[in-house]
Amino acid sequence: MASDWPDEAVLLAGRPGEGAVYGCWSMSLVRGEHAGDVFCVGTPVDTAMTVYMHRQGVRPTGVIGSDGGFGRGQMAIAGLGILERLGIACAAVSHLSADLGDAGSICREGRVTRANEQAQAAGVAVGMTAMAAAAAMLRGARG
Repeated sequence: MASDWPDEAVLLAGRPGEGAVYGCWSMSLVRGEHAGDVFCVGTPVDTAMTVYMHRQGVRPTGVIGSDGGFGRGQMAIAGLGILERLGIACAAVSHLSADLGDAGSICREGRVTRANEQAQAAGVAVGMTAMAAAAAMLRGARG
């Protein structure tokens, strides 16, 4: 499916009105709320990612990004807690399993290392593939 946003593609299409899994290298490219959708993003799930989402009013069902090697004080996954407080499912995949900066790799090759409460409630578990996690988030959104 074509997109108006650079470097964004539908990675897994849902049924009409039931959401889709999008890939983009940065959440700064996303516009609109996107309720019901899940994003695989090429960046770590850090605070900077959540700032872009807040400023643009992006409120998807879920976000999956890199754990970025966690970083000092777990800063590369700080977005997990922030998005949890916003009611958005979020998971991080291992920087050893998927290429940082490549949303397609995050989605196709990523293995979950961390998940917030909303993601866990949707069925996301450590060790599962990012694609399985995204599908679980979509199912969770449908209730």
